Amino acid sequence: MIDEYLEPEIAKHVLELIDVSKHKALLIEADGKTVEVSRPLFINQKQNAYAIDSKRWDEAYNMLSSGIANLVKAFIKRHKIISPLTGELLHVTPRRLRYTLATGLAAEGISKRELARILDHTDTQHVNVYFEMAGKIVEHLDKATAKGFSKYLSFFKGRLIESDEDAVNGERDDKHLTFVDDQNPADQADIGVCGESSVCYLDPPYSCYLCPKFQPYRHADHEHVLDCLLVGREERLKKYENARLGIQLDEVIAAVAQVAKLCEVGAHNV
Repeated sequence: MIDEYLEPEIAKHVLELIDVSKHKALLIEADGKTVEVSRPLFINQKQNAYAIDSKRWDEAYNMLSSGIANLVKAFIKRHKIISPLTGELLHVTPRRLRYTLATGLAAEGISKRELARILDHTDTQHVNVYFEMAGKIVEHLDKATAKGFSKYLSFFKGRLIESDEDAVNGERDDKHLTFVDDQNPADQADIGVCGESSVCYLDPPYSCYLCPKFQPYRHADHEHVLDCLLVGREERLKKYENARLGIQLDEVIAAVAQVAKLCEVGAHNV
């Protein structure tokens, strides 16, 4: 048995799923005898005819890929998960999830042997395609995409303010945050106030957008900050051969996009 790490939130749901079905006895008629068989995580209540016909009794209640696909589609529909690119329900299949997982792991440097084990391949020759694909992927991100995804990502944890009077530490000059364009240092603008009372060890101003103590001004030009970040991102993509090495601060980009979107929505509501 191999131990696998799961994110705590995912692990919680897996344990709940196990708990719901652990008292169900799964029985099958095998060679004239009624026997209890292994309990999969997702139970096929109608039984797996292919497994039974080939006498793979332990797989008698395993779901087919079509059953898993139906579960995924139902989840997408139930939670109304919309693609920010198409504006329609997200199209997801088990195969797409498998490809995404494999390509992502290959891009992050997993070994071929370990990836083959995760994908349940008997050798490593079939995983080469994922490593070839990972090296060719160009991570594209523009303002429209970043702001589209910002509706579904919650990297910004702070709160918008109208003025210094609304802010914690608003009266302290040393807590006012200024954005300076790396390409044009003369281009500077106040973007908000730090609500941390003690010494802050973050690297302002970009990292501030991820901090729950950050209080961005609603009237500040966060769109400009987003533009500068995206330009810098493109420069890194051109500089490095490996796209993964060239991409940094994507969570910050998402957070800035979220702030810009919130300000935009607020302006329409005024």
